[in-house]
Amino acid sequence: MSGLLAEKRRLLAEQIELARRASDALEHSWAKLSPEVIGAPDPDLQETLEAMTARFARLEDILIKRVFRAVVAAELADAERLLDVLDLMARLGIIESTEQWIALKELRNIIVHEYELDDLPALQRRVYQATPMLRQTLEAVARYAAGQDGGDSADAPNG
Repeated sequence: MSGLLAEKRRLLAEQIELARRASDALEHSWAKLSPEVIGAPDPDLQETLEAMTARFARLEDILIKRVFRAVVAAELADAERLLDVLDLMARLGIIESTEQWIALKELRNIIVHEYELDDLPALQRRVYQATPMLRQTLEAVARYAAGQDGGDSADAPNG
């Protein structure tokens, strides 16, 4: 069994590294902006905003579909539905709340499917404000993974 758990933890570490690269790209775009400039008719600014929203959607997707699923596997948990995955992440202290991540998932869907092109600045402000939460979640999952590598106590059942 320890070989199986070691493999699941290795997979989790790989997914965290993928998320870190996506997070660094998002941070690069996010750091160039401030809420006050969003909506200005500057083509360079619009390019940065477009990069930020796309990178936000990518990181959110990696966290939910790859990192969180790798945590589920490392926990040997039974969670296939997104709600079950998010509930587990909340119980583990990786995310603050399931509802918060449902809202992030909806924001990602708006970005990917371009539902709100009529009020693009409002969407971009929401993304700008939500970006730190993605980065905080990545750090929380990295702390979780480091705790898993810490020894036998990580194999104890969660309460």
